[in-house]
This record gives sequence, C-alpha cells and structure tokens, in this order.
Amino acid sequence: MPTYRFKNKTTGEEFEKFMSWNDKLQYLKDNPDIESMIGTPQIVSGVGSGIKVDNGFREVLSKVKETYKINSIKDY
Repeated sequence: MPTYRFKNKTTGEEFEKFMSWNDKLQYLKDNPDIESMIGTPQIVSGVGSGIKVDNGFREVLSKVKETYKINSIKDY
C-alpha cells in the first residue's frame, strides 16, 4: 500500500497517511476539509542484489559455464 499526502484546507497542515486506494477515497469522502496533494512517487532502487553466495554455488556455476561454453556466435 502506498503513502498518500493530504492537506487540511482549514489549517493548511500537510500530512501523510499509509492506506489503500479505496481507503483514500473513503477518507476524502468522510473528511470534506481534507484534499489530496499530488507529489512525486517515492521509488526505492539500488545497485546489486546484496545476496552473498557460498563457494558451493560458485562451483556449480563454473561447471555450468564449462559445460555450455560457447566460443563464438557460430556455435549456436
């Protein structure tokens, strides 16, 4: 579920709430003095998987590499 930004029209207070889309629609319907604010999506990203593998897994990968070694495009 995403986090939505809201603004109280009366006080000018801005705040965030974590809820589903249907809950957001119901919240806005129940609170006419609250408006939804448009913002940029917060995307979490990174480089790499962060998963560490042991030597046994590396050994299996090297055996696969040796078994299916391709020297050139002609080998296809």
